[in-house]
Amino acid sequence: PTGNKVFWARGNGWVYAGLIRILEDMPSNWPTRSQYLQLFQEMTDSIVKYQQPDGLWRSSLNEPSWFNKPESSSSSFFCFGLCAGINKGYLDEAKYKQSAISAWNGLLRLVNEQGRLGNTQLAASRPGEVQEQDYANYAQGAFLLAASEIYKMNIE
Repeated sequence: PTGNKVFWARGNGWVYAGLIRILEDMPSNWPTRSQYLQLFQEMTDSIVKYQQPDGLWRSSLNEPSWFNKPESSSSSFFCFGLCAGINKGYLDEAKYKQSAISAWNGLLRLVNEQGRLGNTQLAASRPGEVQEQDYANYAQGAFLLAASEIYKMNIE
């Protein structure tokens, strides 16, 4: 709406989570490994800048007021990446742990009485509206990835 470039949260979330998975499988001596790690770390700095006070992200990263409801799929991908990055030593725990915990706590507030994670932007190719009752398998999967990494953090 303001004429700024559009940065779709879930699109960035797929990339961010994908970088962790690539780094997991890439041999430590792979010639371009440091470039992937650097991209992951640079994305982390950009992503946490757009984290909202409730710990979550909106479907439009750089214009959160455009669609102002929290979006669970991107937030789950970002939470997974933050937690996995800390657990694997790619990110400084002291710098990013609070963002990771805040994201996880925000996601827990989006789980309904039936145990379903709502507030998922449905299939799309750009930022869009989010409804509390909307869910999708990709958000549930990303949430479970985040859960597995938050568990490894052993937070009390």
